[in-house]
Amino acid sequence: MLEPGDERAGRWLRQLGPDELLRRFTAEDGSAERLPGMTAARLGGYRLRAA
Repeated sequence: MLEPGDERAGRWLRQLGPDELLRRFTAEDGSAERLPGMTAARLGGYRLRAA
C-alpha cells in the first residue's frame, strides 16, 4: 500500500511499525491526520489502498 520512494511513509513505518501505521490509516479517530506531513489528499490515497 506504500509507494517505493515515499520518504514520509517510510519514516512513519520505521517510527510506528506496520500494524500501528495501518491502524492509523484506517481509523477514524484523527490519529492519521496528526502525522507530520499528512494532507487530506495523501490520507485519502492511503485509505483507498489500505481498504
